Amino acid sequence: MNRVAHNTYQIICGDTVKEINFDVLQTGKMLLGQQDNLLVNFSSAGRSNNESSVNRPVWSFNNPKQPLGNVVGEFEGFNWYNNGWIIDNTGNTCLRISNGAKFSIPVG
Repeated sequence: MNRVAHNTYQIICGDTVKEINFDVLQTGKMLLGQQDNLLVNFSSAGRSNNESSVNRPVWSFNNPKQPLGNVVGEFEGFNWYNNGWIIDNTGNTCLRISNGAKFSIPVG
């Protein structure tokens, strides 16, 4: 079954804010291609809001093939009830960002 998801993201760099609106047509399982070429690989697999309050707001990624080394995400304003690490309607964990919460990945 094909589904269309409407998405809006904001990218903030200094004082500049850019809002990006786009639709994603999901026709089946989305697979990541050429993983070795990624600068950052965000994965929410295995995450849960039931994690300890110390571990729940931590995300990091290290790819020694890339120049950034260890990249640590920054969480702000999550309530870990109706946002955060949520199981989506396909049974997979996703990071739901809502209610004014923010997640930043400093990539340079």
